[in-house]
Formats: sequence, C-alpha cells, structure tokens
Amino acid sequence: MRPFRREAERPECREHDVPRFLQLFELPRTQSSWSQLRAVTSRNRRPACSLVKLATLSLGLSIDEGERFVFGVIHTTVDGRLAHGAQEKADDWFARVRTAPKIVIHFHGGLVPSREAQRSAEHLAPLYEGAGAAPAFFVWESGLLEMLTKNLVRIGSDALFKLLLWRTTKFASAKVGRQPAGARGLVFPTDIEVHTELSRSSAREPYADLEVRPDVTDLTGEEEYLFRASLSEDRDLADITNVLSNQSSAPRAAMSPGHEVDSPLLSPEILETLEQEVHSNKGQRAVVSSAFFIGKGLRALWRVTRRFQLRRDHGLYPTVVEELLREFYMANAGGRVWTAMKERLRKAFAEDRSERGGTYLVSKLAELYASGARPQITVVGHSAGAIAVMELLARVRSWRDAGRLSPACTFENIAFLAPACTVSDIARLLESPYVEADGSGLYKNFRMYALNDAMEASDVIVPGVYPRSLLYLVSGLFESGPSAESAWDVPLLGMQRFFDRPEVYCDDPISSVRRFFDRESARVVWSPSVSAAPGLLSDARSHGGFVRDRLTLESVCHVIERRL
Repeated sequence: MRPFRREAERPECREHDVPRFLQLFELPRTQSSWSQLRAVTSRNRRPACSLVKLATLSLGLSIDEGERFVFGVIHTTVDGRLAHGAQEKADDWFARVRTAPKIVIHFHGGLVPSREAQRSAEHLAPLYEGAGAAPAFFVWESGLLEMLTKNLVRIGSDALFKLLLWRTTKFASAKVGRQPAGARGLVFPTDIEVHTELSRSSAREPYADLEVRPDVTDLTGEEEYLFRASLSEDRDLADITNVLSNQSSAPRAAMSPGHEVDSPLLSPEILETLEQEVHSNKGQRAVVSSAFFIGKGLRALWRVTRRFQLRRDHGLYPTVVEELLREFYMANAGGRVWTAMKERLRKAFAEDRSERGGTYLVSKLAELYASGARPQITVVGHSAGAIAVMELLARVRSWRDAGRLSPACTFENIAFLAPACTVSDIARLLESPYVEADGSGLYKNFRMYALNDAMEASDVIVPGVYPRSLLYLVSGLFESGPSAESAWDVPLLGMQRFFDRPEVYCDDPISSVRRFFDRESARVVWSPSVSAAPGLLSDARSHGGFVRDRLTLESVCHVIERRL
C-alpha cells in the first residue's frame, strides 16, 4: 500500500522539464529560465516537477500512470449515502495518510456533475500534493446545471413567458426609469423600442443602461388599472389561456405556430388551479379566465417596483425575469432543485446511519485523531460546496461536544471559492465556539475568493434568458425567507454587492460578517486581483473559473502552506 509521499521524497525536476513548464504556464523563455524556476520553486517550497504535473493534468494532457497522484474520494449518492464501493476506497486512502503532515478536503460546487468532479479531482490533486498536503475530494450528486440549462431555455421560449416578459418589461421600464422633463404620468417606450432591447438578450443584458429615477414609488391605482388593461386587451394572452385550459383536460391541444405552450413548466399550484377549473365544469372543456394570469402578472410587477424602491433590484431585465419565474415557474425554474440539493448535503451529514458520506468523513477524522495524528487540515469549498463545509463544521462541533471527537481536531484553514451559502448561515460560524481568540475554535484561518460585482453581473449562466450569474439567480429567486417562502435579493457570502453598500445592507447578520472581513483585509479576495501579495491573487472571470484559474490555485496552495 503506497503511503503518502513526503516532500523530501519527491523526485527532483530535470532541466528538460522547463520548456514544458514555461509553455503550460505561459512564462517567457530566457537563458535564465532554469535558474528562475529553481528559485521560485525553492522559495515556494514546492517541487518543480509537481508543478509540471499540475500543469499537464490541468490541461488534460497525459502523464505516465505510475506518476499519477494518490488522492481520496468520498463519493455519495443523491440521498447523501456512500456510493457502492466508496467506503473501501476511502478507508484505503485514510490508511495511507495517517502520517501525512497536511490534509486537504475539497468540496466541489453544485454545477459540477459527479463525473466532472472526478476529473476535476485529478486536475487539483497534484496542486494540493505540491503544497505538501494529502488531498481528498467529497463528490456528491447535484444535476443543477443540467436542469437550469434545460428548463430555463424551455421557459424562455414559452409563449406565456415571452408575452408577460414583454408587457412587464415595457411597463416597469417606464415606472422605474427616469422620465422626460415635464412629463405628466408615465411615458411608455414604443413597441419597437422594447423589441430592440429584448432582442439583444443573447448578446448583452437588456436595459443595462437604463437610468433609474431616484424616487421610485409604489404602483398607483391608475397604474395598476393600465397594466391590467394592457393584458386584458391582449388577444394572444386569451389564446394562451384557452390552450392551457384545454391542456388540463386533454393530453395536448393544437395551437397556431408561434403560440406553443408547454404547460408542465408552470409551477404545480398553477396547474392545480387549471385542473380545478376543469373539474368544476365536470370534465367539460374549460376556459380559464385571463384574470387569473393578469393578477399574478400584477404581483410580479409590484415586486419589481418594490425592489427598485428599496434598491434591492438586480437591474431591470434580470429583476423582471426573476419575478416572473417566481410567480409562474418557480418549481421548474430551479427553486425545487436548489432546495433539494441543499437537503442532500444536510442528509450527507445526518446521524441516522453510518453510511452517510459526511458522517463517515467525520468518523474517519475521529479515528485519525484518536490514533495520535495531528495533521494540519485545510477545507476548500467551491460554490455550494461551501454549504457542505458548514455542515462539516457543525457535525465536528457536535461530535467534539459529545466527546466523540478529540478537542484537538481543528481546521487550519477554511478556503471558500465563490461560496453560494447565505450570509445568515455563515454568520454563526464566525462566532464562538467556532472561532476563539485563544485558537481553541474549530478553525484558525479563513480566506474567500469571489468575483467582484462587475464580473459577477457579467457571468451569464443561461444566455438569452437570464443574463447574470448563478449567484445572482440564487440570491434573487432560489433562497427562502424566514417563513420558508421564496425571497428576493437574499444576501450570499460570495457576492460583493452585499458588503460594498452598507447604506442599503446595514442590518445583522450582514454587518457582523462585514466586520469579520474588515478585521483582517486578507480574508477576502475579489477577483480579478492580479497585483496583490502572494496568496491574495486571483484572475477568475466566471463562477466556475476559480478551480481552473492559475492564480487562484496558486493562492490556495499558498494558504495550505500556512503563509497567510
């Protein structure tokens, strides 16, 4: 059984490795390249050949099978249980690393399918070993990206969605946009102007340059009447509602080209209302009143206006899309999958059965510390993986409190990459007993790498439908409020907007997290950050780019090596 290979045992890098290294990392080729490379690797205490292997693996190139790194994988299924054969492999890895001075446990994000997570582990393992640590990867099933891409694209082409998007955007742009001087009442854009803006959705965000008036007010009774009238007089909406009614009493209803409706995309409560309409007519062909959809459309418009009043909008077009999805398509737009995904992570750390993947991980840490081992452990959480990290910390705390885990079990570093956890959830981890001044808490050092707001806003997750990032969509649509209802603009840890606008986001727990960040400026890196000190560099330009960005990976390696 191959033990963890300590740094002193790693083979030395030969000079012919230098051209490959320089090419992969886009470094200049000069006569002094060899000496510079040796100086850099010596200063970083990282073997040059490990960096070459890292570069080779990260670009998908092949290396000899015998040179592949041994890394651990804790693979769980959709219900959080260990996958078939996963425990034996993980047991073998833990046996190998009992003498390892450092361990890294990596949790991937929710957009990464398990097969891709396995490949990512092969790419990241050499980096972590190059930092002197034995890497393990917690692989879990998500399916979020596939669902988002498939369903949101279908919703974007749905006749009802397109009609409501048109009407709501036209009205909202007049309501929240700055009006011409001397105008009395709302001045609406022409249909051509609206069409021009919305047709740009595949290339750029519609209405990105809209100048918002400083005094957005609630909808007046007259404005509500005008919006209702615009939908009541729309014959396309009447056709759509008729077809939806027919689809509730028949497998499929024919419709004229351009008015196709895919009713299963609508949220279950809407479909139930349609079915009730059919039953109330004793199975006869029913015609659902447009008033039902007009009322829901008005509620979406009201929330758009309210968010602009409170300065909690995400821009006109993204906010309109979010509110229409919430009102009509919430379950199939991703809210149900996001909630289920978080529940899977909770189940992975449940106490009910030993084969839960997360609980198994904690039990192996307990065995490791009971044997006398005292490794320095770094936990890395990318995107929704940060939620898993919080579950891990909570379970470790409960085991320590119950005497099932040594009090010596602490985490040297917590490193978050574009974390998708809420500020409310993370706030409790920034206080006692998780963090203690005397170092007796559950972790010692914290660092987060995330996109700055300009990059976040331009990271398009579903082109042509939703023009912003996954975190914007989660914040605007997927997260829940105190009463478990769908909430909007929920503060997420990985979004800069919630920490750079204290005049808007001034209440706890945001203010307490902001203070935690401010106490040590090195705790947060907003990417791109390409001219900072080592360990504070990142050039990631997308949500998923952090685990592929060279500067970010080098910074995480810097953190692992305890040179904060």
